[in-house]
Amino acid sequence: VPGGFARPEDGYDTVTDYAVVGIAAGGVAGERPYPGGDLPAHVAESARSVAEHAGAALRSDADVWALEGEPLKDSAYAAGLPLLENGVRVDPDPGTWRCAASGEATNLWLNLSTGHIGGGRKNWDGSGGSNGALDHYKETGGIYPLVVK
Repeated sequence: VPGGFARPEDGYDTVTDYAVVGIAAGGVAGERPYPGGDLPAHVAESARSVAEHAGAALRSDADVWALEGEPLKDSAYAAGLPLLENGVRVDPDPGTWRCAASGEATNLWLNLSTGHIGGGRKNWDGSGGSNGALDHYKETGGIYPLVVK
């Protein structure tokens, strides 16, 4: 999909039902549908407030990140970005990522051309990252510069 990803807008229907549920020490004390259910005004108002707020969380990521009235711009760096067919498969779960050089799981950088996952830069005193991402950049001749943290 040019400029993003496909959203399955027509692939399913979303049905939302609300209820006000009373909880007691022994479990559910009672349940009434909302709207309706003959609720006192202050309870109905609280339920409305919660239901409307929860609706904001249901918006898709694309809607949340869209800039109103501003078209998406292509990155100057991504236009000619080489993508190597080198057999590297990046797990979509970044929680599984590890620096290829040190095995560290923090301060990681993904090279968008090679799929290499390397650690961030070392500090002047030797603390910090493993320098894995920068070392990979140098080892590959500096021709694959685009990385994301």
